[in-house]
Amino acid sequence: MEQEQIVDFSKNFSLLWPEEIDPEQYRDRDLLSNKTISDLGIKQIAEELSYDDRHYYEVRKMLNSLCDNPRVIKYRLDILEDFLNNPARLIEGFNEIFELIEQIKKYEKPESKMGNDKLVHTAWRLKMLDIYVQCMNKLASLLEQTTNISSEGLKKLRDFINTLISSADFKNLQQELPELKEEFDKLTCVTIGINLNARLEPEEAVFLSVEPQPFQKKSFFSRLFNLDDKDDEFYGVSPLQNIISKDKEYKAVRQGLFRELNEIFTEVLTPIGKAISRYVNYREKFLLKMKKELYFYIGAGRTIKKLQKYGLKMCKPQTRTREARVANINDLTDLTLALGLIEEEEKRMERKGKDKSELTIDLSSRIVPNDLEFNDQARIYILTGPNQGGKTTFTRAAGIAQVLFQAGIYIPGSKAEMSPADRVYTHFTEQEVPDTRDGRLGKEARRLSRLFQEASRNSLILLNESLSSTSPGESLYLLKNIVKGLRILGCRVIFTTHLHELAENIPSINQEVKGDSRVKSLVAEVDRENTGKQSFTARRTFKIVPKPPEGKSYARDIAQKYGIGFEQILECLDQKDSNNSSDKINQE
Repeated sequence: MEQEQIVDFSKNFSLLWPEEIDPEQYRDRDLLSNKTISDLGIKQIAEELSYDDRHYYEVRKMLNSLCDNPRVIKYRLDILEDFLNNPARLIEGFNEIFELIEQIKKYEKPESKMGNDKLVHTAWRLKMLDIYVQCMNKLASLLEQTTNISSEGLKKLRDFINTLISSADFKNLQQELPELKEEFDKLTCVTIGINLNARLEPEEAVFLSVEPQPFQKKSFFSRLFNLDDKDDEFYGVSPLQNIISKDKEYKAVRQGLFRELNEIFTEVLTPIGKAISRYVNYREKFLLKMKKELYFYIGAGRTIKKLQKYGLKMCKPQTRTREARVANINDLTDLTLALGLIEEEEKRMERKGKDKSELTIDLSSRIVPNDLEFNDQARIYILTGPNQGGKTTFTRAAGIAQVLFQAGIYIPGSKAEMSPADRVYTHFTEQEVPDTRDGRLGKEARRLSRLFQEASRNSLILLNESLSSTSPGESLYLLKNIVKGLRILGCRVIFTTHLHELAENIPSINQEVKGDSRVKSLVAEVDRENTGKQSFTARRTFKIVPKPPEGKSYARDIAQKYGIGFEQILECLDQKDSNNSSDKINQE
């Protein structure tokens, strides 16, 4: 690889984008609406995935851009897999390199901080080259010692680093850098001769020599007993004076004395500067860009390992084409629910004065996983079942998995194959706003109308209790039309509703309109337990299964759970009357 090729590679190589993909086309993409971000809990997820607070908006941007290129997604997933297979070596190794790269920022564009001071400029450039050489050698060692790297991105990075440090220019830099530093270190101090006038006042000054060692003042005992110090040519006859202790004094000295000093140093600095100029192509931008991209993988890898430690299954999806329009996921779970449970336990430990690092929680026993299948058999699901039976959680989990997948991040599940979506739309129920011109129903209707204008057959649409503010008869009429339209459109849909009649109309909807997105029924399953006296209690399993609708909303057991069943209300009122009567008797 020639020098020009090395420079070109360092400018164009990315750990986020394969070399044939232009990232500019995704730079300003912001495809998740504020409502979708809120519905899916994207802010909380981005906070968890971020390496630190400084990189939160970069992660948000990655999630919001919703990259729909399978090549890019697979490229990132493969790199992330290498990090997860080598967490200790790669994450810890890159953290050490990050500390060096951080120093490069301090030596970036010294002209803007130090003006045209050749001495300072040369010192800064030498320091940056020294850090650059250290970084490259550490990178080469780290990637060579990680023997099981399989991703295209990290393999290319490893090959590039090996080629670069083997190049003649880099070897020359390594060889010349110590010599250049040694020459520069000789510029430690200068000897100044001062002529005095008849009144013994300083009249003229001249630079006599450049010395490799700094002058020092004699020790107290040497001056007291007139002792000779070793190397006494570097000891003064008076205490040293700080001549740049204040800004004004510093500027005055620079304008006069230091201006002349720079001219003298030019003879020494010129050959050093010429030597440095041969390595101007070794720019810090490559390392700074790579550092930002590596933060993405380290933050994601750290989150995935944390979730796996607490029992949540996370998997690398197999990438399918956009045209396949599939999302087959085994053991899908809701990431926001998992993060909420962890946060809840961490706060509990804090209240008890315990360290969060000692947290133990088994998410596998607290979150019920479910399977999702978007394929030729079904791409539109009408999801019914009891309140608080897991319908919204399942719907949200599907959306989160899609967003994570398209950012190139593992998803909550044990196995998956997925196609990118061009957009993810959510239409979750919301409170009525009094100032809305047409009320809640009109607002919902307008949003659904825009959805049909924007969505395509490659979109994912998540509807949660849409159009529930009107009467059941009107809702059924409106929703049947919407589902028919979605079937013709051909997109992927989960439609959560209490309107069981809509699910009962699935056979007729599939017959009445043509399309390759078939409609299917999902039910949030319950176990019905006999409590005697012809009474049953529905125990929620939080399992979402493909089956015909059961036609029950299970409002009775919800009422009993919260104490508002009719029998419970009567009992409460009887008890209240009894207590009032007792109070009256006691008062008398």
